Amino acid sequence: MGDTPALDTALGIATLLSEHWDAIDADFVRFYRLDLESACFGPSHAGLRRLKALIGALPPESALARAMGWSWSDEREMTATLVELLHDQVTSSRALVSAFTGKRFNGPPKPLRWPRPTLNVSTTPKTSEPAPPLDRQSIRSILVR
Repeated sequence: MGDTPALDTALGIATLLSEHWDAIDADFVRFYRLDLESACFGPSHAGLRRLKALIGALPPESALARAMGWSWSDEREMTATLVELLHDQVTSSRALVSAFTGKRFNGPPKPLRWPRPTLNVSTTPKTSEPAPPLDRQSIRSILVR
């Protein structure tokens, strides 16, 4: 990126806005009651520092978080794991009851595996420019500087 941290931040935010304008625009309306176009280019624009703060503070349920693959929080992961474990416990209980009652049990069905989101990362690098950061930690490091 650029020579200074401020330029790096500006380029990072510009890249993020150009790639995810619609999602960020929807989030600004939903969470901040702000028009993104006015916040970026209007006569009383928000400024780079404020834009960085607003984008960085978007919650995991934001459209940007879904677009970037960040919406899968620790709470959702723990809930999915608990659902899978509960299913395994119910299957084990059914097998135990069947053994005590003498009824035939055909065995457990396939284990339940709750679908997890996948991170959409391109495997082909761009040769003309370095690829913009796509993972959550890289984006946060740009926005938190």
